[in-house]
Amino acid sequence: MKSCSFRTRGFTLLEALVVVALLGIAATIVVGTLQSTYQKMRLETAVNDIDSLLESAYEHMVSSQAEVFFGLVSGPPFRLRVTRDAGLSVVLNEYVVPDYVNFSMGVLGAVDTNWPPVASNGPWRLRLDTFGRTTTVTGAPLTAVQTLTVTHRDVVTGRLKPRLRYEVRIYPLWRVDVAKEVVE
Repeated sequence: MKSCSFRTRGFTLLEALVVVALLGIAATIVVGTLQSTYQKMRLETAVNDIDSLLESAYEHMVSSQAEVFFGLVSGPPFRLRVTRDAGLSVVLNEYVVPDYVNFSMGVLGAVDTNWPPVASNGPWRLRLDTFGRTTTVTGAPLTAVQTLTVTHRDVVTGRLKPRLRYEVRIYPLWRVDVAKEVVE
């Protein structure tokens, strides 16, 4: 005669702890990936907003048939403005640069630009004349593409990978484009 054991098998404490540890590791990986994707999307949105602001400068010039100025007002927070005057005070459109965007001009820090400075410490400004040309504030034509580099603060610290940067370019005949670059 066989002996029957009606012992039911359950989970041991060790097995339950291993499953909880594996779930914790998987959750950490997923949250890290989602956080990175979220930060990259926020940066891309900021760059698109800057691109739209630059496009609006041309629209303001065409609709009013008057020169328009575009420049950076240092902060914090930094503000990009489309204005009627070289002093950047008669504001037509403005974009407040979010704090997570690493954005500064030439002598102020980490973002590369070749925009002509008005003074040694900025503000950096460009003028769009009524012929659609990009010029200095004094009206001297610019012959080179003006480049503004924008990146996320976590890219600079090394916490956000891959390291992305965007170059916003303004051409001598006012046209704007954006290039995305992965920096190694």
